[in-house]
Amino acid sequence: MKYLIHTEGKIVNLQGKSYRVKASTKEEAQQLAREQFIEEYGCNGEIYTSKAIKTKVVTAGSIIGMLIAVLLSFINWKSEHATISIKPDLISTVMAIVIYSAYVIRFKGLQRMSDCTDWIFFR
Repeated sequence: MKYLIHTEGKIVNLQGKSYRVKASTKEEAQQLAREQFIEEYGCNGEIYTSKAIKTKVVTAGSIIGMLIAVLLSFINWKSEHATISIKPDLISTVMAIVIYSAYVIRFKGLQRMSDCTDWIFFR
């Protein structure tokens, strides 16, 4: 089971980072995230971890949100005598993919994009 854990610790400044870890229990997931945080930041002080969130719940929420957005784009909206369509054209779609993928790669990096849902939703 994969869990999403947010950790925080006081280095020189307060640092926080979320880790996706594979573990059999929530407690084990929190411990693995704590160890990764210590390894990355070298913090030996107090480290706080959030509750473990199963990534399947997050993935399901992402899929539902994406479906709602796609379905809304198929509806033509009426405003008095005008019809408004929010369907993207080819140029706006390509530009959106380029800008958003650059954003995700900058903050997440290609090394940490592990499973297919990361590539589909650019999480």
